[in-house]
Amino acid sequence: MVPINKSKQALLALLISISGSNAVADHQYFELSLFELQNTSVEVASLFEDNKLDVASSTASISRKNWQDRGAISLGQALEGVPSVFTNNVWGGSEAISIRGFATKLSVRGVAQSIDGIPLGSYTYASPSYLLPRAPLNLLNQVEMIRGPGSTLYGNDAFHGVIAMKLYAQEKNQGEAIIQAGSPGQYEVTVVNSYHNNNWQIHAGGSLTKDGNHDLDYSFTDAYSPDTIGTGTREQGYENVSGFLKVNNGSLSNTRGKFSFTLFQNEFTSNEFQGVGSAFYLGVPNSFSVESPNLAGDKDSSNNKTKLSIVSLAHEISFNHNLQLKNHIYHWQSEQEWAFDNSEYPDELIFRPDFANPALAGTTALCKVNQTSVTYNRLYCPHTLYQGTEESRTGFYTQLKQAENIFNTQWVLGLGFDNIEITDGRFERINEQGVTSQLDISPYIGKRRELGHILAQARTGVINDRLLITYGARWDYYSDVDNHFSPRLGLIYKTTDSWTQKILFGHAYRAPTALEQYGSGSSIGDINLKSETIETYEFINIYQKLDFEIEAVIFHSSWKNSISFTGVNTSSGPAVQYKNIFENNTKGFELSLRSKLEKTTVNGSLSFTDSSNKTDEVNYVAFPRWLGSINIEQPIKETLKLGLWQRIMLAYQLNDADITSEKESYYRSDLYLNWQVSPRLNVIANIQNAFDEKNILPSYYGSEGGLLDYGRIIKASIKYKL
Repeated sequence: MVPINKSKQALLALLISISGSNAVADHQYFELSLFELQNTSVEVASLFEDNKLDVASSTASISRKNWQDRGAISLGQALEGVPSVFTNNVWGGSEAISIRGFATKLSVRGVAQSIDGIPLGSYTYASPSYLLPRAPLNLLNQVEMIRGPGSTLYGNDAFHGVIAMKLYAQEKNQGEAIIQAGSPGQYEVTVVNSYHNNNWQIHAGGSLTKDGNHDLDYSFTDAYSPDTIGTGTREQGYENVSGFLKVNNGSLSNTRGKFSFTLFQNEFTSNEFQGVGSAFYLGVPNSFSVESPNLAGDKDSSNNKTKLSIVSLAHEISFNHNLQLKNHIYHWQSEQEWAFDNSEYPDELIFRPDFANPALAGTTALCKVNQTSVTYNRLYCPHTLYQGTEESRTGFYTQLKQAENIFNTQWVLGLGFDNIEITDGRFERINEQGVTSQLDISPYIGKRRELGHILAQARTGVINDRLLITYGARWDYYSDVDNHFSPRLGLIYKTTDSWTQKILFGHAYRAPTALEQYGSGSSIGDINLKSETIETYEFINIYQKLDFEIEAVIFHSSWKNSISFTGVNTSSGPAVQYKNIFENNTKGFELSLRSKLEKTTVNGSLSFTDSSNKTDEVNYVAFPRWLGSINIEQPIKETLKLGLWQRIMLAYQLNDADITSEKESYYRSDLYLNWQVSPRLNVIANIQNAFDEKNILPSYYGSEGGLLDYGRIIKASIKYKL
């Protein structure tokens, strides 16, 4: 058992004493029935606004109020209360969201994301986290999530899970102005507003977020001397600028229906996040006489510039017999560029005597800036690496659905078509003299992927709706890989009014990306890669009363043909190659609790996962086996609320290839104080990582010793209702 220091004991004692007090007065600002929270509708798992008890998936819904109270400024922070979900920083400040045990170098792929129904899946990387590195939370109303496969509704990208973001929209004239500031160098300014006039509704917002100068230390083993440990510092800061405009006209019941026009723009710039590390250089010690593949030394960092522009037009209309038709057309364009600081690479390396190319074996590879010739690939010369891509996606889908009929069946039929095209891409190394030493025009420039789909989903209630049977399938056409069929089945039985049981089966797939098919730079692609598939079985129990809810989930997933990359030695030196791994498995359980005792609200989650690569007989050690969180909220007077957020992660190692080091633990305590000054004015103060714990997170890209998490952050926000 980990000892609790005196300051922590004092904090827990304070919360317990507050919780047990009967002196709390009735209040008008913080009173919210847990029953209302429990019955918040979710649409992500069925395309209908359903109660979470009725959906045939493991779902979560995170409200705007939840992340604002806790001071969360990123999607990963907002998802911390969801069991079996772990989020980490990767190149350029993008967030890799890992679900149910699978934490690898490619964790940025396989989780579908959308904004107001617009899919963000790309062809180059299949990573919405690269298109939108930091979602502008305060421009959103709600975030919904599926843990597990979602391909029967969302297709290729919905492999490990689905995240649906909904832009700010209120049913009346209402808005918010938010100013937040904190240490170190963190601030945010957001304005959102909803305006209604007869049949017109206009929702708009803009946000500027800056989070910077964290100056996080890291260590590494010197490439030539294994007994020498060097140190470096990463600034790890970013700036995020976002805006949207959504104009609606009409309503579903109107004879012309409801038209919606949406514009969304995001620009993201980051400085000194994790760099290449050793992920692409695992074969270096087998090719050169070095002791460590950490060639970047104290300059192992990456910068990022990303732009995303979205435009869409949707139309919805209701007919007789509860029929509802939706047509949605959308287009987006994205630009992404990373810069990796490799300026500390060595000036010379010696090829091993047993190197694969006999002509180079035992020779010295020189890389002085005043030399006119170099005897080896400039991959290992001091340089700055620029890697980027530009692509666009245009698509439409149409869906016809019916919520009620004489057959007691809720159903939806849909079809759609998308065209994704890569318009630019480069892999460029610029040496110390400012001269391009290597320029690879990405082999997938001009490649396009055409996608078509047909889906059918239904849910039938029998035995007076005590038993709900969910069933459906989706067929996807691909222009460059095999077509795919994804089935789904769920049985939901309401044993009593309080107790619900679910048995679920879901199937998902992920087609190889352009990068995985064609390669780029030192990455070797394979045009014959097979699509990944995953099958998940879940058994869910939910017990719910007016002010109490507990949910227990047991799951097992089998992941076939997963795409990974491994180090290989070529005649010109080490490289990485994408390949299929035959089988991966994960199993585990999840617990979620909501309770309200008088004025005290408690929300908590706990999960355990055991995931492994069965083909190579290794575990996915970068994902914490145990994940837990608890949120305790207590009003201490009519307009003042105190909250504690505790995050715990246990039994993980510092990168996905490290199976020998000691297991790590993570403990972080956050405090927040919410003061409702007036019906319009709200002030929130936050202390994140209140005890300044020195937590270390795993590095997916081989940064030795992992990644230092943020220390203590103190901030405050002012929220004014317009």
